[in-house]
Amino acid sequence: TDIDAIMTRVSRVAACGVNLVKVGITRTGATELLDTLATCSHSIVPVFIADCGLDAEVLARAARLPFAALMIDTADKLA
Repeated sequence: TDIDAIMTRVSRVAACGVNLVKVGITRTGATELLDTLATCSHSIVPVFIADCGLDAEVLARAARLPFAALMIDTADKLA
């Protein structure tokens, strides 16, 4: 997970004037990314990508962090 690139994209999306920035969260590097997003100055909604399963511990951790909301979605819209 390239956290610097993700944070750059978050800032660019937020600069468009949106109220919330949704960020896709995969299993790889999820904890570090969530911790970084939680300290961000923008309102973030982590979107957990469920195609390869979800990690209950990571979801519980995210629920304890100061996010506006949490979402679960699939990348494969036929799933």
